[in-house]
Amino acid sequence: CEARRRLPEPLAWDLVRRGMWHFHRIARDGHRAARELFRQACAADPDLPEAHIWLARTSAGLIAYGWSGDPEAAVKEGMEAASRAIYLDGKDPYAHYAFAS
Repeated sequence: CEARRRLPEPLAWDLVRRGMWHFHRIARDGHRAARELFRQACAADPDLPEAHIWLARTSAGLIAYGWSGDPEAAVKEGMEAASRAIYLDGKDPYAHYAFAS
C-alpha cells in the first residue's frame, strides 16, 4: 500500500503558483521574481517537491538565457534544488527533468 501524499503548506503552494506565472513570462525580471518566490516556497515548506522543482528550473533558465549574475552559484542552487525534489518524490518525472536541465 502506497502512503498518501500530505497536503502542502498553503502559503508555499501559493508562492509556487505565483512563481510559475513569473517564470512563464520568459523575461529577466520574471525569472528573478520567480526565483525569489520559489526560494520563499522552499523555506515555507521544505518538503514540497514542486517548490524545489521550480527553483531548479528557474536556475537553469537564468543560466540558459544569460540572466544569471553568478552562473556557478545558480548551477549549485539548481542542482541542490533538483536533488531535493527527487529525494522528496522520486516518482515525479518533472523532478528528474529539473535535474537534467
